[in-house]
Formats: sequence, structure tokens, C-alpha cells
Amino acid sequence: PVFWGLVLWYTSYSLTASSIIFQFVPLLRVQDVPNRDIYLAFALVGPVQVGARILVVTLGRGASTARLGAVTTLLVPLALLVMILAPPVLGTLCVFSALFGAGHGVTTILRGTAPAEWLGRAHYARTMGAIALPMMFAMAIAPLWTATVWTASEDPTVVWLVILAGSLLGTAGYWLAVSARRRTRAA
Repeated sequence: PVFWGLVLWYTSYSLTASSIIFQFVPLLRVQDVPNRDIYLAFALVGPVQVGARILVVTLGRGASTARLGAVTTLLVPLALLVMILAPPVLGTLCVFSALFGAGHGVTTILRGTAPAEWLGRAHYARTMGAIALPMMFAMAIAPLWTATVWTASEDPTVVWLVILAGSLLGTAGYWLAVSARRRTRAA
């Protein structure tokens, strides 16, 4: 169950992140957001990722993978709620970018540490390969998937809602893995 929770978490997260990265600019352009605001917000994601990683390595060094995951699995859904509920102005876009960037930055660290910590290091390479296969597939289909949703709905908000649903599925996978790990440790 821990393995399958990780697979669900990472696969759904990969689908979500790839969907956001490929559709961010087109979805905002159709909402008449000025290009300079879109590009500024998009450019903010990278530095926030690095900043979040630095915070984890320095200030969060003693935090467990479970605690870090509990925070980061909520950041991307919160970012998507901002895009859905608030008007797409520069301030909103920057809040989105900060939340998404922080969540994305720390999640990339957790993708490497959680399987080793929760499943063991004995077959780490095999485990990571098994987890990576559906992740890579999800990343590859994300642009087509979101474009198909957008074409069918003709509504950017529907696309953001579908991406939000995917991120919540990943959050559920995280909690499944944590719960299964706790049960295993208690037994």
C-alpha cells in the first residue's frame, strides 16, 4: 500500500505539474491577461522552487518526510484554487507562482527521499524505476489531456478544475502512503 500510495502521489503530481507548465500561458492569454504579467508570474516559479529547496535543506533539515509532504501536497491545490477563485491579475498570478513553485520545489526532493525512507534502500533503483514509468507517461499525456478538456469545454476554468482534481488525487495518494506506513510501523 505504501508503494501504491507513492505511485498515485507522484503520477498525479507529474500530471498536474506538466499540465500547469504547458497550459499556464495559453489559459491566461485566452483570459486577456497581459503577456508581461504572464511571463513575470511564470518566471517567478523557478526562483521560488530554489528558495523552497534551500529552506528545506537549512531550516527544515530536522523535518520528517511525512511532515514536509503534508505541507507540500497542499501547496499546489491551494495554488490552483487561487487560479480558479481569484481574478487573473498580477498579484493573483504571483501568489499562484509562489505556492506552485514552493510545492514543486520541495516535491522534487521528496520524490527521491520518500521511497528510500518508506520502502527501504535494498531495491531503491528498481522501486524508483517502477514509480517513474507511470510518472513519465503522465507527464507525456498531460498537454494532450488538458488540451482535450479545454477543446471539449471551451472554458479555461474547467481546465483549472480538472487539474485541481488531479492534484487532489495526488494528495490522496500521499495520505494513503503515510497511513499505510504508519499501520506497517505499528504492526
